[in-house]
Amino acid sequence: MRARIRTTLNVLARRMQHQFKSGIALFRGRDSRVERLRHPLPEGHRPQDLAAILLLFCGLSMVLLDAHLHEWLDVVPGGYSSFFGWVTDFGKSDWMLAVSGLVFLSLLALNHETVSYRARLGLHIVMTGAAFVFVSVATSGILVVILKWCIGRARPKLVETMGPVHFDPFIFHGKFTSFPSGHSTSVAACAVALALLMPSYRRFILVVGFWIAVSRIMVGAHYPSDVIAGVLFGGTVSYMVARWMARRGIGFKYTQNGNIIPAFYGNSSVKACRSLWGFVRSATSIPVKTKVA
Repeated sequence: MRARIRTTLNVLARRMQHQFKSGIALFRGRDSRVERLRHPLPEGHRPQDLAAILLLFCGLSMVLLDAHLHEWLDVVPGGYSSFFGWVTDFGKSDWMLAVSGLVFLSLLALNHETVSYRARLGLHIVMTGAAFVFVSVATSGILVVILKWCIGRARPKLVETMGPVHFDPFIFHGKFTSFPSGHSTSVAACAVALALLMPSYRRFILVVGFWIAVSRIMVGAHYPSDVIAGVLFGGTVSYMVARWMARRGIGFKYTQNGNIIPAFYGNSSVKACRSLWGFVRSATSIPVKTKVA
C-alpha cells in the first residue's frame, strides 16, 4: 500500500513538474517583447497621482470622519453590527490564497495531454487567472503587513486614551497596526484582480468588495482612513501585476488605447465560461483505463 502511494505521488510530482516547465516554455521569449509592448501609465495611475489621491482622501477622512467614528457606531443598530461582523470575515486573505492556490495546483496536476486543444486552452486560462489572484493577494498582503507594523497607528479601541491620530512608528505591537487595513488591502487586491479577469462583472465585483471593506469600519476594527489606504494599496498592487503580465502577453493584453483586457477572451466573460465548460466536458469524458482479465 505504501509503495503504491509512493508511486502515485512520484507520478503526480513528475506530471506537475512537466506541466510547470511546459507553461514556462509557453511564455519563453516574452521578455524580448517587453519594450515593444510597453505602455506608459495613464494619467491618474502614476505614482504621484496615487500619492495625491492617498493624501487627499486619507487626510480628509482623518480630519472629518475618524474622530467621530465611535460616536457614530454607538447609534448604529445592533443588527448592523452583527451583519457586518459576518461580512468582515470575507476580507481575510487566507481563504483567497487557499482557493486560488488549490485551483492552480489542482489544474497543474492534471494530465493536459489527454484533453482537446480547446479544453487545454481553458485550463491554462484558469491556471493563469488563479496564479494572478494568488500573487496579487499575497504580494499586497506581505507589503501591507510590513507597512502597518512600521507606521504604528493606534487602533480605534485605543481612541479614548490616545486619540484617533496617534502614531508610534516602529513600536511593533499589535495594537498599533491600524493603518492601512490589512483586510481592506486583501479585499481590494482580490476584487480588482477578479474585475480584470471578468470585465463584464467588474461593477458587481467591485461593489461587493466595497462593502466588505466598509465592514471593517462598521465593526470598529479600523478608521475610515485605514480602509481608504488599504483599498487604494491593494487595488494598485493588482493593477501593477496585471500590467507586468500584459507587457509579457501572459493572461492579459493591451488595447490600442492602453487599457488592459484578458488576452484570450477580451471583454466577454461568456466566452471564458464556454471555454471552461469545454474543459469540464472534455475532462469528464476521458476514458478510464482498466485491466483486461
